[in-house]
Amino acid sequence: LSDEQQRGCALFKDKGIPLVSTEVKIPGMAFVGTDNYAGMHELAEHLVQQHNARRFVYVSGIEGNEECAIRRKALMDVIEKYDCELVDEYAGDFGFYKAYTSTKEWIDNGNVLPDAFVCANDLMALGVVSALLDRGIRVPEDVIVTGFDKNREGITTYPIIATVSRNWDKMGEYAYEELKRAILNPGRDTDMVYDSTFIPSESCGCPASEADIKIRQDKLRN
Repeated sequence: LSDEQQRGCALFKDKGIPLVSTEVKIPGMAFVGTDNYAGMHELAEHLVQQHNARRFVYVSGIEGNEECAIRRKALMDVIEKYDCELVDEYAGDFGFYKAYTSTKEWIDNGNVLPDAFVCANDLMALGVVSALLDRGIRVPEDVIVTGFDKNREGITTYPIIATVSRNWDKMGEYAYEELKRAILNPGRDTDMVYDSTFIPSESCGCPASEADIKIRQDKLRN
């Protein structure tokens, strides 16, 4: 934590105000977050079993990021389980542009396409897709691309990104329940971690859900 965050937490704690942290664990606070491992493991299993993917490139986020490391471990566990191959990996910054430029450079260096680019979030997946299309490489016909987070940006595009939902629509409900516990049991900090869920879609070669297609159509209409 930064000094400013630590001072802010200490101020609230000193005044007896209950605190709940979401997605980032902060010492001395109740915590609600999603399990980064489960959804990525489900995604990787799907790519191997349903799409016969054997060779992977992992596009990671910021170096040292805990969530990114957990997602990578889930992917590697599946790769090792099925005797597949991580042929390469390169770092992004969780944003579109770095993934876009890094992927174009990776392609221009003459690397052989994998079966799938597995990206640590949706914005980087969009960057990878855009770079591939700029080089005349089709997604998913020539290569699969997946993301993580199920951001709206990954839905209002073509192809819709196959991703992992962190079920953020439930976050407020869970955070409220933890806040109630913190009020009723002051001084007893708790952790609540709930599953993430793989959402197959167009960028892995599966049909998109009707709900996601409607979101894309509404975006185009607007």
